[in-house]
Amino acid sequence: MVWLALLAACGGVDCAATPTAALAQAGDATLTCAEAGEAQRAVEQLAARRLTAAQSRDLRAALTAAWSREPAAWEQRLAQARAAREALAEEQGLEAAASRSHALWEALHGEGPLGADPDVRVVVRLAAAPWAQDDAQQLVLSEMDIEGWIFYASLCREVQGGGTLRLSVADRVMVYRRLQEAWDAAPPEDRLLLVGMGAFWEDVKSRWAAAPWEVQQRWIAAAPLPPPMNATSLGYAEALLGGDLPLHARTLHSGLGPLSLWEP
Repeated sequence: MVWLALLAACGGVDCAATPTAALAQAGDATLTCAEAGEAQRAVEQLAARRLTAAQSRDLRAALTAAWSREPAAWEQRLAQARAAREALAEEQGLEAAASRSHALWEALHGEGPLGADPDVRVVVRLAAAPWAQDDAQQLVLSEMDIEGWIFYASLCREVQGGGTLRLSVADRVMVYRRLQEAWDAAPPEDRLLLVGMGAFWEDVKSRWAAAPWEVQQRWIAAAPLPPPMNATSLGYAEALLGGDLPLHARTLHSGLGPLSLWEP
């Protein structure tokens, strides 16, 4: 008879203090905090941001319950999730953007190693917050993809002598809607470029700060920036987002790349 211990559900395991602690056991098989942590890193890579404390707890509970029902299957799935995360971390540039977006689509649609359990999928959805999807290409426009365009617009405004973008909650809603509209209107090949910002932003910031003046100026000259303006932050963002977004993405990646995905 298989002995099963759902230790995580009792809230008695401090994974931060003891990564090797058991969350569940079945015979000789054990789900440890470290293994659950690897799954969390995989979800964070797809979402391109950290899970909240509540999301982390929910993911750990969902994994523990799913693993307890199928220990052998979930040991294999967790190994596959780790391998997929490590492989994706090796990719760069717009190919990495497409791979991440596709992997997120799979996870949200019950495919891939993390898509097998509905409760795990709920956490993936909450973490990534998808705003649009392309089911034909199997791509997702997540919240961080949109946030990446806001970060980018802020950088563009700064290099043109303006200040950092300051958007109210209402302004951000308008920007989000503008990106959704751009996604809906974009041909398939351009949607690959719309997911090429947010997941790379930490690398963009580092490379921009370290780039020689000549490299920075070359990118500024090549980017299809709006005319210099004294518009509000929202006005500037709308002007930039009304331009050639695919060209913006190509120019950023070619000027500062090869860019790497954010790695949790």
